[in-house]
Amino acid sequence: MTQRTRSTSPAHAGTPWESYLVLGSITILAGLAVADRFAAWLIGEFPTWGLLWHIRFEYLRPIAVYHNFAELNWGTWSPFAFSMLVIAAAALIAGGALSRLRLARAVSYHLLFGAAATLAVLCFDRGLPIQPRSVIGTPSETYVLLGGLLTAIAATLCLRIHAEYIGWNPWSSRMVRRLGLSITGMRSNIEAAAIEMIQQLSPAPNRSRAVLAFTRADRRRDRSAQ
Repeated sequence: MTQRTRSTSPAHAGTPWESYLVLGSITILAGLAVADRFAAWLIGEFPTWGLLWHIRFEYLRPIAVYHNFAELNWGTWSPFAFSMLVIAAAALIAGGALSRLRLARAVSYHLLFGAAATLAVLCFDRGLPIQPRSVIGTPSETYVLLGGLLTAIAATLCLRIHAEYIGWNPWSSRMVRRLGLSITGMRSNIEAAAIEMIQQLSPAPNRSRAVLAFTRADRRRDRSAQ
């Protein structure tokens, strides 16, 4: 009962940057999907306009993976009906991201993760055999990168809200703090090595020595903190 109350408590709202990431990501995906359907409708109305064919098949064809997936599973969709479906889904995800309910935000983040991962996988050149890919997806390095970036963003948000649900703060973890100190120490070592190399080539050795001494003192403080 306690866990259930915590998962839907209105006292825990998402941070603004999380909402902005979700809104930006879903706007990109939904906007491209609707633009593809609009271009397809224009091609049907003006089939001799070469610019429309160029825009659709050079820039928007890979995002049609969502339309192809919907038709493969639920039958034929008109451009208008599918666009309304995309807008409704985007509004659902955006509303969940803005909600103060943790469960609604979790659902929103996971839906975004699924949508972005679908785009990345189905646009990957080796993601599917030739026959399924010809029906569902179109290989595209640009859309693979876009889908991969949005997938990473959504995955980060999903992991964060899972940690929030179980009450785990990663910055309070001793292991995470030690990892951060180790990374700081490695960075200090790299900076010290670079300064030593510059010192051998620098026409102002006294200044290099002063910078090196400061870096070494900073590194010793980090080690003592461990």
